[in-house]
Amino acid sequence: MNSKSVHINLKRNFINIHKWGFMNRINFSLKFSIIALLVPIIIFGQGKKKKEAYEFTILHQVETTPVKNQSRTGTCWSFAATSFIETELIRMGKGEHILSPMWFVRFAYPDKAEKYIRYHGSYNFSVGGQAHDVTNIVKRFGFVPEEFYKGMNIGEEEHNHGEMASVLEGIVDGVKKNRGGKITPVWKNVFEAALNIYLGKPPEEFVYQGKTYTPKNFADSLGFNADDYVELTSYTHCPFYTAFDLEIPDNWSKDKWHVWCVDES
Repeated sequence: MNSKSVHINLKRNFINIHKWGFMNRINFSLKFSIIALLVPIIIFGQGKKKKEAYEFTILHQVETTPVKNQSRTGTCWSFAATSFIETELIRMGKGEHILSPMWFVRFAYPDKAEKYIRYHGSYNFSVGGQAHDVTNIVKRFGFVPEEFYKGMNIGEEEHNHGEMASVLEGIVDGVKKNRGGKITPVWKNVFEAALNIYLGKPPEEFVYQGKTYTPKNFADSLGFNADDYVELTSYTHCPFYTAFDLEIPDNWSKDKWHVWCVDES
């Protein structure tokens, strides 16, 4: 390498070093400017007074049971209606009883599955439902305290139906395809077995507060009559004071809702 090339290389290196230093000064200036801009904002934010919380005066408080946690499930309909029944039992003077929301989920699923298959898949099959699903099951199967049917067989501390819902959907979709030329009667056994694996097998009887009950006579012993309750809604496309199928997918059972005029409340 001759002296001329050395001189050129040194010059290039000097230029590169100079550029590097210049860019660092720019970066430093930008960072400093951003910090300078943020400081007043932070100070201003800290100086703001917190908004005062609303205060309520309780005129009348309905006695009820503790709040329930549906966690990672889509079964709000069961948790809400179960809480309603518990509150009704308190109002009726029957005491506080913590009932199992999963009991109603367990018995609603087979009916959903059967309708889905009968309609060749052109029907709603999902985790959703409505309050009348709970009262319909009370009429047929009663209910149980949660301590006898927690519906948590997967080793977790909270409800999680993600995998179960996918497995159940897979079963009914497989049956619907009818690849064997006809639907066999044993698919229901497979479906029931999957429910029992994830939620547990429903108890046929249990001992509660010193007495032996079946789920049905337990509900009867508390005097809860599911026929004493109706569902109300208000739509303008249906005549007031008539009953109709609420046109939403979660009304998979096609139960009737009573159309009510809100202005007359």
